[in-house]
Amino acid sequence: MMQIDVESKGFRRAIRFFTYGLMTMATVVLTTLVILLAMGYRFDRNQFGVIREGLLQLGSHPVDTHYKLNGKTYKNLTPDKQTLPAGSYSLELSQTGYRPWQKQIDIIAGHIHWVNYPRLFPVDLETKTVKDFVNVSFSEVSPDKRWILVNPGGEDKDKLEIIDTKDPAKPVSTTLTIPDAVLTKKDGKIGQLEFNEWALDSKQFTIKHVNGDVSEYIRLDRTQPEKAVNLNSKFQLDVDELHFSGGNANIMYARTEGVLRRFDVGSNTASGALMNGVRQFEVFGDATIAYQRTKATKDGSAPSSQEVGVRIKDRDIVLKELPASDDLLVKYGEFDRHAYLVLANRTKQTTSIYQDITEAANRQATFAEFSGLAAQFAQFSSNTRFLALQDGTHFGVYDFYEQQKFGFTVEGLSDKGPARWLDTFHLAGVKAGVLHVMDFDGTNQQILVAAQPELDPLLDEDDDILYTFTKAQDGSSTSRPFNLTSTSVKAEAK
Repeated sequence: MMQIDVESKGFRRAIRFFTYGLMTMATVVLTTLVILLAMGYRFDRNQFGVIREGLLQLGSHPVDTHYKLNGKTYKNLTPDKQTLPAGSYSLELSQTGYRPWQKQIDIIAGHIHWVNYPRLFPVDLETKTVKDFVNVSFSEVSPDKRWILVNPGGEDKDKLEIIDTKDPAKPVSTTLTIPDAVLTKKDGKIGQLEFNEWALDSKQFTIKHVNGDVSEYIRLDRTQPEKAVNLNSKFQLDVDELHFSGGNANIMYARTEGVLRRFDVGSNTASGALMNGVRQFEVFGDATIAYQRTKATKDGSAPSSQEVGVRIKDRDIVLKELPASDDLLVKYGEFDRHAYLVLANRTKQTTSIYQDITEAANRQATFAEFSGLAAQFAQFSSNTRFLALQDGTHFGVYDFYEQQKFGFTVEGLSDKGPARWLDTFHLAGVKAGVLHVMDFDGTNQQILVAAQPELDPLLDEDDDILYTFTKAQDGSSTSRPFNLTSTSVKAEAK
C-alpha cells in the first residue's frame, strides 16, 4: 500500500494546484453563467431546456399604472420591468379615471425593450378659457415649452402677445409692441406678420413682415421688444430665408438672393458669400448647415442640376447631384453620436435617410428609405429620436433608436396645418376641429379637445396641461371668437 506523506512539499504543492484549479473552473463557470443570464438565457422547467429571454422596461404617464401582458395582471405598478421569453405580447395599461392604453409589442431575445412612453388621458376633460382674441394670425410655442407667442392680427397686427404658462393656474399675458420705425409702411400702413423662428434660448425670435413688394425680417427679444431690429435694413440686404445659429441669438445665417451669408447682430457685420445658388437651408448647432443649391454652369446658362449636402465648419460635403427640376426637402439631425441627413424627393415620392455622410462610403447607400410618400413636411422629435414625414393624411415615421420605420394613415386630418410633435413620443393633428393625439407609430389615437389646425398646441413642461386655440362657429354673436384654452390631462383623484 502506497504511503502519502501529507507533510511533504510535493503533496502541499499538489493540493494548492488542485485548489487553484477548482477556483479557476468555478470562476469560469460563474462568469459564463452571469454572461448567459445577462444575455437573457435561463433554464425553463416547463420545457426542460434552456431558453433565451428579453427584458421589458415599462413606464407610463401617469406613473403607478396597472398593466397586463397577454391578459395576465401583474401586481407591480409602473414603472416596472419584466424578463420575458421572446415573442409577441399584448400589453394593456389602465388607471382609474383614465382611458386605457394598449399595444402589441415584440420581445426579442437578449434585447432590452423600452416601453416608457405610454400616455393615458383622462376620461373626463375639463377645459378653461385662458384668453380670448378678436383674431389670431399665428401662434408659436417656444422651444422650452413655456411661452406662447400670438399675433392677434386685424387692427392689432403690429402687436404680439406673449403668454407665460409657467404657472398654469395663472398664465400671464404681456403685450409686445413692435417699434413703429422698425416696420416698413405702405401708405402709412404695415402689412402682414408671419412667424419665422424661435432661438434656442426661448427669448429671441424672428418674424417676417410682408407689405406689398417689401419682405423683411425682424428680430425681437420678448423681454425688450423696444430693441427690435430690422435685419434687412441693418445689413442693407434682401433676406429671403433666415435661421438662428446654435445658442448665440446674435449669430444668424441668411439667404440673400440665393447667397448664403452669416450675420452677427452684435458686431453689426455680414459675411461675404459663403455659398451661392442656395434654394433652402437649415442650421444645426453653431457650424452645421444642411443645404440644397443649384449647380452653376460654366457658360452662365440656366442650371440643369442641383446639389444636396452639408457644410460643416466651412467644409462642403456634397451628398447628391439631382435634376434642377426635382422638388426637394432637406432636413438634418443628430442622435446617439450619429448625424443624419434626410432627403425627401417629392417628385420621385421617396425619402432617403443618410447616416454620417462625412464618410465617403456612407454617401453611396441609404441608411433607411421610404417610398411612395411625397413628404410635404419633415419633423424631428425634440430629442431627434424620431423623424416624422407627412404627405396629407399619410405618415412615415423612423425610430433611430430601434432602427424601425412605420407607415400609417390618419383619415380626415385637416390640411390647414401639419401634425406636430406634442412631446417626444406623440404626434398631434386636427380632425373636424378636434385635436387627435397618437403614439409615434400611429396607434392609440385619442380624441381630445377642440383645436385650430393652423395654430400650435402646447403640452406644458410638466406634461399636465394642454393648451389649444379654438374658434367660435361662424355666425356666433361673440366679438372675440378666438380662445386660448387650457385642459388638464391629469385626472382628478376621487
